Amino acid sequence: MEKYNILSALKEHFVVKQFMENEDEIVLQIKQGVTFTGPNLWVLVFAIFIASLGLNVNSTAVIIGAMLISPLMGPIIGMGLAVGINDLDDESAGVRMRGFIVSELCDTPSNWQTKKTLDQYLDEQG
Repeated sequence: MEKYNILSALKEHFVVKQFMENEDEIVLQIKQGVTFTGPNLWVLVFAIFIASLGLNVNSTAVIIGAMLISPLMGPIIGMGLAVGINDLDDESAGVRMRGFIVSELCDTPSNWQTKKTLDQYLDEQG
């Protein structure tokens, strides 16, 4: 009987569900922090400037400070969220590809998500 009281008291103190945030709000906040627009873009520009300054003066502390203020964590967290909840469409919402590097071109799509060849995709994109 005494053991049950101790376990129930422990469970009462270690319940975390009452402190949980709304999952939809968290996902929305993470998705909003993925793109580099507005303040995130300006903070990234200044973080790059500070990191360059730290490299020029050979100061590890300044480089670490630039890493701390850099908004790159938003896309990293967004990618982790997309992989974690299996939302592959939002996986690369913040990072956009500007080119291709192809080491071996296949005539047939080799990925389960691929619907067309690379040539067909490039023709569509212009």
